[in-house]
Parts: sequence; C-alpha cells; structure tokens
Amino acid sequence: MTIVLSKNKLLYGFVFIVILLNTIFEQYVPVLKYLDETATILSLGYIFIYLAGVKRFQSVKYILMLLLVTIITGVAGNIFWKYQESIVAILKDILAYVKAPIIACALIMRKGINNKDDDQALDAAYIISKCFVTVVFIFGIVSLVKDIGMSYDFRRGIFSFKFLYSHPTFLASSLVLASVVLVAYDKDSFKSKLLFYMETVITLILTMRDKAIAYAVLFIILVFLLPNLHKVRKITILIASGMAFVFAYFISRSKIQEYLTWSWSPRAALYTNGISVLKNCFPIGSGFATFASSISGEYYSKLYYLFGMNMKPGVGPGDYVDLSDAGMAYYIAQFGILGLILFIAVLTLIFKEALFIYRNQNGKVKATILILGYIIVSILFETVLTNESGATSMIVLMIYLGARTDYHKS
Repeated sequence: MTIVLSKNKLLYGFVFIVILLNTIFEQYVPVLKYLDETATILSLGYIFIYLAGVKRFQSVKYILMLLLVTIITGVAGNIFWKYQESIVAILKDILAYVKAPIIACALIMRKGINNKDDDQALDAAYIISKCFVTVVFIFGIVSLVKDIGMSYDFRRGIFSFKFLYSHPTFLASSLVLASVVLVAYDKDSFKSKLLFYMETVITLILTMRDKAIAYAVLFIILVFLLPNLHKVRKITILIASGMAFVFAYFISRSKIQEYLTWSWSPRAALYTNGISVLKNCFPIGSGFATFASSISGEYYSKLYYLFGMNMKPGVGPGDYVDLSDAGMAYYIAQFGILGLILFIAVLTLIFKEALFIYRNQNGKVKATILILGYIIVSILFETVLTNESGATSMIVLMIYLGARTDYHKS
C-alpha cells in the first residue's frame, strides 16, 4: 500500500492526532479543553452561512427542529421548577447538549456540499491509527509486568491501563476512534489489518472499563464474525449486537452488583434519584443544569439538596467529580419522557443519515455501527454526548470514515 502525502492529508492527519491525544495535552494546556465548544460554535456558523440550503438536507432540518423543541422543554423545566436559577449554567448546559448534534448537522451539510477530500482524511487517519494502536499496545503489555506509571486502579486481578491519559476512559475513547478508522479503510485486506485489530481489542480490555469491554465484544462480532454485512439480514445484526451487550453484562455483573451492595454509590444514586425526578417533574423534567452533569455541580443544583446528595462524596458542592457518571440519568431527569424521546429521535436521525451516506460500503457501515454501539454503551456510564467524546465521535463519523457512496460512483 502506497499513500502519497499532500498538504490536505497533512492537515487532516494533524487534526486527527489532536482528536486522539487532546485529553493528554489538556493536562498541561488547560485551554485545549474548550476545543469541542469551539468546534460547536464554528459548526453553528457554518450552518447559518448555508442556512438557505438546509431544505436540501431533510435530516438536518428535522434535527434542528427537535433540538429547538428540546431547548424549549428544558427551559420550561427551569422556569417551572426553579432548581437552577443561574442563567450562565443554563446556557452552558444548552451548549453542551447541542454540541454533538450541531457538529453532526454541519458535517452532514458539508458532506452533501463538498466531501471530495474525505478519502484523503481517511488515508491520513489510517496511518496514524496503525501507529497509535501499536504504540499503546506495546506500553500496555509492558505495564502488565512492570509499573511504568501508566496504571490507574486495580480491577479483576490486574491494574487498569491508561497510557499517558489521566483516566482509562479517555484511552478507551481514543482507541474506539482509531479502531473505526481501521475498519472503514478498505484499501487494505482484512489479513493485513488483523494484527492492528488484535492490538486494539487487547488494549481495550487492558483499560478494564466495562464500556471498553462491551465495545470490544461488539467489535469482535462485527469485524471477525460478520465479515460482509451486505450478506447478513438486519435481524441477524441486531441479534448479534444484543448478544454482545448481554455478554458484556455478564463480564461486568460483578461491578454492577458491587454498585448495588454499596451503602453509597454515586452512579446508583444518580439513577435512583433520576427516576424520582422523572416522576416528580413529569413530563418536562427539571430543566437544564439541574442533574447528572458537571455543570449542575459547578453551579450546584437545588435538586441535590432534596436527595441529601450534597452530603455525599463525589457529588457534593465542593466535590462533584462523579456527577457526570450516569449519562441516561441526565436525559430522563432534566428533560423527562418528552426529552428522552427527542434525544433518541435526534440520535436515530444522525446515524440513519450516516448509514445512508456510506451505504454499500461494508467497512464504513460497520464503522458507523461501532460508533453508535459505543455511544449507546457509554451513555450508561457517562454523559458522553455532552463532553469532548461526543464532538470527536461526530467528526470522525462524518469526515474520517471517508467520502460518501455516491461520490465513489461519480
């Protein structure tokens, strides 16, 4: 395989390196943590510039309409219940909520207007992904037998691996993005990519994160057991995906039981109390910046006092590090049943459009399903779509998987 470098490829490659490693750089240059917000603002600008052309993109039009309804629902919850009275907090949470969908909308429009360079983006990302997974894998194996300062906590008999990231979760997210690029690239054979696939799966397991293990199972099923999706019925894919999550549950059940038996577990408390909020604030929810997010901790929500969470470690006014550890609780509590339905509709529209864009391209369809699978798993453990991972997932989905199907036909 020969890949010729160009200015475009170098630029795409640089951006992809930033996507993979930004959470490492953030530890030393804090301003970099605002890159996802910057991308959201730029995406909004792009949408406004080409606003007249939105009619061409039905999915974008519907997504924007659903986001508007969600914002109205959330603000209505703020006005009615008054659990969060900080305008700054509400605005911040609105920006966090729309971040991933807005970036997706802008890139869907870009894909339709001009995406001829996206195969160059895939070429560059493929080289980087091979290097990334290999380097991380080597350090992961070394870390198993010798403490080199890259371990995090002790789980299932080994120390979890985090590489240079501050937490194994960030390593897992980067491995996911690298893995979908490997899958999407169709200029190399399965055999030539097999080593990199194996390195990715092993390193994901070494992170010892439940969502990483669940994703690894889904990856094995889609990539190793279902080589050609076009020859497989949709129901088979759904059953296989369901089996992956069931298998992952059995792997993680000891951790789940541990949560349930603790006298205090932040994630369990967020879900238990989130359901109470869902019932008490039916049907619109408690509003923006009120529950299960770091913003609701920074501008401490009155809701937490009702449940006594202000007295507990990890979710108190001065220590709210665990408040964003239950992604689904964020949606059901803040936006109620209506908001949950709207959220599912938005996510469905984004990935339905992506599957249409990459139709008949086996690797890219698999990569799309893998990103969706990781988001579904992750949302049980964190507010993945409101943080940096949501933004980078949309960028990789709509740029780094390559050009759309009809471009290849033209």
